[in-house]
Order: sequence, then structure tokens, then C-alpha cells
Amino acid sequence: MVHNGDGCPIWTPNPRKGLANAQNAFEHRRGHASKFPEYSNAAEYITGARDFLLNMFKDAVTKVRKSSDIVVYQPSTEKFAVYTPDGTPRTFMRVDPSGFSPNSGIRTGMDHFNA
Repeated sequence: MVHNGDGCPIWTPNPRKGLANAQNAFEHRRGHASKFPEYSNAAEYITGARDFLLNMFKDAVTKVRKSSDIVVYQPSTEKFAVYTPDGTPRTFMRVDPSGFSPNSGIRTGMDHFNA
């Protein structure tokens, strides 16, 4: 398991896909790279995901799911993230409402946050 300097894993693993922590982080970066041009590599993306939780912005909204996961959404940037209770990222992306299925009931980033 790969950890960052504070002892937390850099990302959650994805056992269903057979991905360890670092592999899952790289896959997330690859899948969301086009939405984050400010991060030129996976290390910057991972740091950005962790900073998003640690440096809450004024307009960010948060909630804790029944699973204890922490959900953060910032409407001004459309950034959305889910973290484990210890702050390990599960996902970090920019919400693109145009990509939601019309049948999902999700039409905005805030709908995604509330899902």
C-alpha cells in the first residue's frame, strides 16, 4: 500500500477492478485528465484531490454519507470528490452535467452531490 507523508494511503484501492491504491489513483487521473488541465501529471492530480479536502473553499458544500464517506462539491469550479473518513480520496472529478443520463434524475452538479 502506498502512503503519502501523513500516513494516509494516497488513494483507495478498487478491488472490483483489481487495482491497488496507486493503480487506482493513476486510473482516476487518466479518466479525468481532460477536466483538470491544471494538473500535468498523476502526482499533481493526487495532491489536488487531497488539497481540495484540506483547503475547503468558501463555496464548497460538504456532507457525510451513511457510510461515513465525506462528499465535497464546489459549485464555482464544478469540482466533486468523495473521501474515506480518514481523508483518503475515492474519486476527484469535475462534474459535467451534460454527461448525465436524462433518466437518472441528475441534471446538475448539486444533484450529483445529493445523489
